[in-house]
Amino acid sequence: MQKSYSLSQRMQLPDNLWMEVWQQARPISVRRQKRLFDDGKEAEKILQKLSSLSPGEILEQLIPVLLHVVYDRITKNIEDMEEQNASVLFETFYAKSVLLVKGKDERKKKLQQ
Repeated sequence: MQKSYSLSQRMQLPDNLWMEVWQQARPISVRRQKRLFDDGKEAEKILQKLSSLSPGEILEQLIPVLLHVVYDRITKNIEDMEEQNASVLFETFYAKSVLLVKGKDERKKKLQQ
């Protein structure tokens, strides 16, 4: 039993580019199709890029992730804190985050030296 495939009603409207492409396309099994994304090749590119970065550049890439982790940790534990302490903690965290992000150019110069 062979399955039948077709485009959606919207894609079957007259003069639709997708309809023309669908009619011209040859049915090729997935095994025989060329891969559109080679995950192994892309992983190699990423590893090569990471190996060429200096420690300062790696730290610069990690700062946003670390800030997000801290924010996430604070929001998960906020229920255990008093309201006043929580607001002070958020204000302090925000101020420090802004300093970290805005001071990125000066830090970058220092870390690259």
